[in-house]
Amino acid sequence: MLRTVFTRMPERYTGGPMDGRQTARWEVERQPAGTLAYDLVLTEDSCEVRGTGTSGEPTVTLALDAVSFVEMASAAAQGMDLLLQGRLRIEGDVNLAIRMESLFGLADPGGPA
Repeated sequence: MLRTVFTRMPERYTGGPMDGRQTARWEVERQPAGTLAYDLVLTEDSCEVRGTGTSGEPTVTLALDAVSFVEMASAAAQGMDLLLQGRLRIEGDVNLAIRMESLFGLADPGGPA
């Protein structure tokens, strides 16, 4: 199921202003199966899903457990709430992380992430 969510992300990508090409690395922790990780290479109008390590250093890394990822991907939970609850960890460009939901049509661009 998680792999399917990632492969369908380009279909959901709404795009927006971007300072060049940005890479968002998602690390989804699945117990006991281990971590599933993908890089999303983002531009103003495109999103490409790649395996990690093929896109250089990520601009931002977002790490969370599988349940939290599904909640966020289905708009049942907001990223900011997950962050404040300690269920989402961000390393790198926090501004890009905050925009992720709106880039995929899960939040209003002017509203909270």
